[in-house]
Amino acid sequence: MRNNFWSFNYIVRRFKEEAGIWHKVEEKSEYKTSRECPLCRSEGTRKRRGLFYCRKCQKTMNADVVGVLNTARNDGSIISSPS
Repeated sequence: MRNNFWSFNYIVRRFKEEAGIWHKVEEKSEYKTSRECPLCRSEGTRKRRGLFYCRKCQKTMNADVVGVLNTARNDGSIISSPS
């Protein structure tokens, strides 16, 4: 059995200490960030754990990547469409 000796709170605190020197750091909720397509903003589905599928775009993407892209878009970043 593996035991991870770093707690989540420790990692968040250290990240804020180090990144906070150069950037403003805010904690954001990840709730519902991987339910909407970051490209066309339509609601997608999970094909299986970890994979997001958009019926409108007909694209399959990693659900974690979808969550990150939606979080960035919600903060004002421009997400370019893949070619």
